[in-house]
Amino acid sequence: MPLSIDEITDGVFHIQTESQYEIASAFMRVQEFYESPFKEIRGHFFTHEQYMDVYAYGSDRSGSDEITFSYFEDWVGFNIPGNAFNKWVKLFSKYELWEKEENLINLVYDNLKKKTDNFYVIGTYSTASVIDHELSHAWYYLDPAYKRTMLSLLRKLPKRIKKQCAQHLKKEGYTSRVYNDEIIAYLSTNPMTRTAEMFGDKEVPWEKVLEFQLTFKEFKDEKIDEDN
Repeated sequence: MPLSIDEITDGVFHIQTESQYEIASAFMRVQEFYESPFKEIRGHFFTHEQYMDVYAYGSDRSGSDEITFSYFEDWVGFNIPGNAFNKWVKLFSKYELWEKEENLINLVYDNLKKKTDNFYVIGTYSTASVIDHELSHAWYYLDPAYKRTMLSLLRKLPKRIKKQCAQHLKKEGYTSRVYNDEIIAYLSTNPMTRTAEMFGDKEVPWEKVLEFQLTFKEFKDEKIDEDN
């Protein structure tokens, strides 16, 4: 199943395919180079086999004691800022790439208008809520007004709520370096059932969640109007 590309808004490239396996295997190494919770992986060169072993032994997403590599089933959305994408290409292109990775690189660079770090790559295979989640990451990187507004909302959250969100993200396998970005994306775009999962048996602050979601919608509508 081939990858396709669409520039959703200026500088935001959406890579899509119909298979979770295809999108996850294309993005795995660039995503983990950017924000892996494993220090020996993040920012370093690594082979597919090296990462598979690290993930199988180090991830507890399955909730099972069985040692298994479940990355291609675990992740449905991916997001890479332009500076990280360029660094990954520069380092990893010195070594053998999977064909899917080569296709990803060619798709992005063939659609860039100029050499720059000022772009964002998102990858999905499924629903609109996943796309919105990845768009939040893109605008957090590309749009200072979006980042400033969302961080202002985040600062207003009670500490207990931020702590609960951080605990959920840690369990899901995120590095603490991206907690602010991820909390904003989760609260701004998650459907109600996914939001409730973040809080477990704790009360969900729906009024705060609604504020994030309405703010995201306003930015999204504005971005779409600008590009039409």
